[in-house]
Amino acid sequence: MLVQLQEVAGPEHAKLARYQKVWLEEEVDVGDIIRLLPGQWLSHPSICGAFVLLDEFFLKQGKRYLFWDAFFLQKLLFDNKGYCPQPTIAKRMQAVMQERYGENTFVKAKVEKLFIPVNVDRVHWTLLVVTFGDEPAMEYFDSLNKSGNQIMSAVQRFLSEMAQNDIFDIVTHKKTKMPRQENGCDCGMFVIAYACSVALGEKRDEMNFS
Repeated sequence: MLVQLQEVAGPEHAKLARYQKVWLEEEVDVGDIIRLLPGQWLSHPSICGAFVLLDEFFLKQGKRYLFWDAFFLQKLLFDNKGYCPQPTIAKRMQAVMQERYGENTFVKAKVEKLFIPVNVDRVHWTLLVVTFGDEPAMEYFDSLNKSGNQIMSAVQRFLSEMAQNDIFDIVTHKKTKMPRQENGCDCGMFVIAYACSVALGEKRDEMNFS
């Protein structure tokens, strides 16, 4: 079916669908669909599209979650060259909160969680979850079991520059039992599964993707 689709659609870059939000805008092409086959790893548009759907679903459930774009961390860390302030992204986040909740800070808008997919070195997908409220914290989910301290520190600095007064505890669970990938290509699927599980209130040791 994918071969037939590619023949009908023409070049691999032929656009099949567009996912669009104020802060998320991506086009899915035939190449992105082919990456859904076994042995492939998910592209940025595929992750972006999944996060748009998750954002819409949990918004309808009354949850105050924000699912953000994967390019956020690449820009924030300037492709691993060091921290780079992102006032434009900060303004976009504030605009989204203002439009949704009538307030432009995470605390006043009573945002519960911020979900950020991370493309590490452009070869591996991970997930960062920021929790607000009475016990603000940051938690990093990596199906290859790495720490992500640099990433969490960068986001903490970014939130501080947004004049958010919360002090976030960086939570580490390196030895906690959690589903891990057993190959070199399923990291994107794990990121989506982690995001679903956390959004549904599951703890790390409660996750089961089988």
